[in-house]
Amino acid sequence: MLNAANSCYLLLLSLSTFCILLLIRQRFIQQKKYIFLFHTGLFIVALISIWVGGGVLNDAYQRFETFTELEETGQLETARAHPESYDSMLQIDFIAFKNSTEFKKYLKKSDAFIDQAVAIGLGWLVVLFSEVILLLIKLITAIKRRKKGSFSKR
Repeated sequence: MLNAANSCYLLLLSLSTFCILLLIRQRFIQQKKYIFLFHTGLFIVALISIWVGGGVLNDAYQRFETFTELEETGQLETARAHPESYDSMLQIDFIAFKNSTEFKKYLKKSDAFIDQAVAIGLGWLVVLFSEVILLLIKLITAIKRRKKGSFSKR
């Protein structure tokens, strides 16, 4: 469902998320416990939005297939008149959408939201990886200093 303009937008969203989160972290969050809370909070928000949103969207696509089949076979009006043989979410879809075109528009909007959540999550992941890399660089530097200090004392 991604086109070139949308993928460029998502790339810019990921890059701007990276820059903003890294700036916030580097400038305003200095204590280790707050750094941990910062990344934990972002992990939870990203995980919930991607996981739950993706699950809801997958279910909506399955309902869309059923909705489309009913529309193509001419049974949609019968299903609307007697919705009790269908699951509750599909019953809501019978009321919410007049035809599959409206349903498809709804799915496209939801796709865009999930894509944005994934792009923001990727931006945060890059921030997390950069934090880990900076921590490793500091650790390697400290180990090298310690080794130099132990050699010069001998």
